[in-house]
Amino acid sequence: MQYSMTGFAKLQFTDNIKTVYYEIKSLNSKGLDINIKLPLYYKELEFDCRARIAEKLIRGKIDAVVYIEWHSKIPYLHFNESLISEYYNSLSQISKKYLPENYKPDWLDIILKLPDVIQTSQISVNDEEKSTFLRNFDILLSKLEDTRKLEGDVITNDILLIIEIINRKIEIIQNRIPEVIENIKGNIIEKLKTLNVNYDKNKFEEEMIYYLDKLDFNEELVRLKKHTSFFEEVVKNEKYSGKKLTFIAQEMLREANTISSKCNDFIIQKEVVEVKNYIEKIKEQLANIV
Repeated sequence: MQYSMTGFAKLQFTDNIKTVYYEIKSLNSKGLDINIKLPLYYKELEFDCRARIAEKLIRGKIDAVVYIEWHSKIPYLHFNESLISEYYNSLSQISKKYLPENYKPDWLDIILKLPDVIQTSQISVNDEEKSTFLRNFDILLSKLEDTRKLEGDVITNDILLIIEIINRKIEIIQNRIPEVIENIKGNIIEKLKTLNVNYDKNKFEEEMIYYLDKLDFNEELVRLKKHTSFFEEVVKNEKYSGKKLTFIAQEMLREANTISSKCNDFIIQKEVVEVKNYIEKIKEQLANIV
């Protein structure tokens, strides 16, 4: 069964000093597009997260976000209070000299944006915490895969139902072929009778065979049937085969177009139009398959 490219999962983990929130979502994409936002505290683990996503999710536009809620003071974040005081004194003097008395700016907001006010110390996450973080990240990916599997099952079932309909249409077309051939023969013979001309029956049979051979689309019909069987086999037995299934659907459409161009029987043309419409529906569904 197949996996959808869309899904969402979240997870949270709490220890003595913090709560870590994990979120990930997946959308459609032609390839694998990974976007990860990690807090500075876990920044060194970004490569490991990317490797895990690439191995597990295969395809899709992946957005992963991790953020931390500290229960107390952030351990690696410090304010340079002496520099803040210097900035404040300097700005106060400048404001008294150049700005109106009633002007009351938010000095703290301004100062916090100035260089070197906020400082970060060297961060060192121990091996145990790294292991915990990555284990939770793996759980997050598994939860996302579960949501992608559920949606993939729904899409797969819809596609298999469409394949059944196409196969029934192929059967209708195959059963119609002998009648179409007889109609063509009958029409040609009637026209010859109307013209009241003599003709060589052997030559007529040769020309008839040549003419019907030009209109014969049984080979394309057989290939179309084989494509639907192969498509169904891949859907049921192969994992992460969205691109492969798309190629097979394109071949199915190619055979249907050839049949349509060769046959001028209204009933068959009508069935072929339906087949092409169902193939397009399959291709739309495949745009969301990994």
